[in-house]
Amino acid sequence: GRLLQSLCDAARAIVGARYAVVGVANEGGPRLRHFLTSGMDAETAARLDPPAPGHGALGTIFAH
Repeated sequence: GRLLQSLCDAARAIVGARYAVVGVANEGGPRLRHFLTSGMDAETAARLDPPAPGHGALGTIFAH
């Protein structure tokens, strides 16, 4: 958990982004095992659902 959160925070800082998300997929299926955010307040981050493959911008990225 903390290592992935550090990765997400660092990736956001490196590219100068306001927000970042990191998702780690399960090996055998279309679901995410981990989904983390950086730069969002806790309320906004809590409203985000992990992307479904092929749905929305994040889901399209996840599907590929």
